[in-house]
Amino acid sequence: LMYGFHFLVNILCVKGINDTQCGFKLFSRKAAQYVFTNQHIQRWAFDCEILFLAEKANIPVKEEAVKWKEIEGTKLNVVTASLQMLRDLVLIRICYATGIWKAEYP
Repeated sequence: LMYGFHFLVNILCVKGINDTQCGFKLFSRKAAQYVFTNQHIQRWAFDCEILFLAEKANIPVKEEAVKWKEIEGTKLNVVTASLQMLRDLVLIRICYATGIWKAEYP
């Protein structure tokens, strides 16, 4: 399931990022203002949109490993979350490609 998601992220949104969902995202003040004021997605795939915006504005992105400990008891519905993420990836691609959503980097 995760490999399929990463394949779609690579095709629709951001190339060259191995894990868009996990880890920290650090931005300069200028980059953060641009990325977060232009962000539309407020669900699971918000990471993909902010990385898409960063890539579009030529903001450097570097992956850094983070030690992660899984905590038992998640209430995530994998099917519902997967469908929402797929919808959001398609929305990101279509809305920016057609100009419905616009973002100009200063």
